[in-house]
Amino acid sequence: MLEFRVRDTTVRLHAVRFERDSVSGIPWLTHTSCDSCRVRYATTEISGARVGRPETIGWFVFFVPLILLYSWIHAFDGLAT
Repeated sequence: MLEFRVRDTTVRLHAVRFERDSVSGIPWLTHTSCDSCRVRYATTEISGARVGRPETIGWFVFFVPLILLYSWIHAFDGLAT
């Protein structure tokens, strides 16, 4: 996934293609098989670009609170007996 800013808007793309003077890709929430959904931005418009794997963050956000909750329940379970 490539994330960048164009004017005051954050853009997230996948299936990204870099060309000499532009970057094109499929919007993040659109399936990559939709080639007609591809959008293009001139490189002169882009600022603050970064590459990442948002699904990794999603797992982290889901599992860390779950593990903390599990630990908290078992810590207090030992106090009740």
